[in-house]
Amino acid sequence: MQDTERNASSGSLAIGLKGIAYYVGKSVPIEELSCLANDAELLARFKAAYFRNFSRSDISLPEQAAQSAQATLLKCGMQAGDIDAVVIGFSELREWTAYPEQLTRAILVRLGMNHIPVIGVTLAGCANVTSALRVARNMVVVDGYRNVLVMETNLMRDDGRRLAGTAPGDTPENVFGDGAVSFVVTSDTGTAEFDLLAMDQVVSYTEGDNFTMQQEIATSTAASLRVIKRAIEHAGITREQINCVLLNNMNVMMMAALLRLYGFTKTDFHIENALHFGHVWSADGFINLHDFCEKNAPAAGAHFLLIGHGSTYYSALILRKRQPASGAAQAN
Repeated sequence: MQDTERNASSGSLAIGLKGIAYYVGKSVPIEELSCLANDAELLARFKAAYFRNFSRSDISLPEQAAQSAQATLLKCGMQAGDIDAVVIGFSELREWTAYPEQLTRAILVRLGMNHIPVIGVTLAGCANVTSALRVARNMVVVDGYRNVLVMETNLMRDDGRRLAGTAPGDTPENVFGDGAVSFVVTSDTGTAEFDLLAMDQVVSYTEGDNFTMQQEIATSTAASLRVIKRAIEHAGITREQINCVLLNNMNVMMMAALLRLYGFTKTDFHIENALHFGHVWSADGFINLHDFCEKNAPAAGAHFLLIGHGSTYYSALILRKRQPASGAAQAN
């Protein structure tokens, strides 16, 4: 496998994350999807994979991002003027018909931001938030920004396109949900909720036109194992020190199988959101991290592994929980 990446860790400068917040649409039973309501066998397959609901948004792509980002700022006790730069990520813009830069304006207007550096990040599919985080991290490390606001927003208006893995013989894989997630990447680690210890991301695919499903699975497994191994090494921890593994919200049986395959047998993982929201694109990992911490109140020092799967992109992040900052603003 080609390997050209030389610096996947967060580098010598400490980097923190804070203010994770999200917006998701209304939780809707999967029976409301006509393709499932009219196909009892397919509906049974998805229910057997533990899909129950998905999130359907009734607001726009920029409104989702802005609502999430406003919650992040409130949670951090920050104003628009406290943000030095913005990174906006999206897995794709299939539901946005205007020019992409108009999406940026629509988000920033709602946040009261102007004359601010903004970078848009896409291409990495359901691992895209890692790309956005990497850009934000580098803006802190290289450009010297103190607080970079990161948003990931995705929306699918056409319910007929929400299913993945529905071809004959395929294993039920995903029901896509709508939503956005946001957080602040900061050099001010005294106010951070998490330390960013390491990240790794690769593109990996099966070559040729007549590859088998077994080849595709083998390629995907090898790529995921590679980024997990490298992230753990760069974080300077052992696999046994990971307290929680967070995956994209996919087929729950597949999630459990992947955890066993990756060598995690007793580590916690969060599956509730797969039942409530479906697969909210690459926002899943940080949404699940937020909800896991709200539910379980992990101790300072707990390590989290966030694994992202795009169609050809694979990523792994290692975060460490910090002691709560004294006097920090609290919000859901």
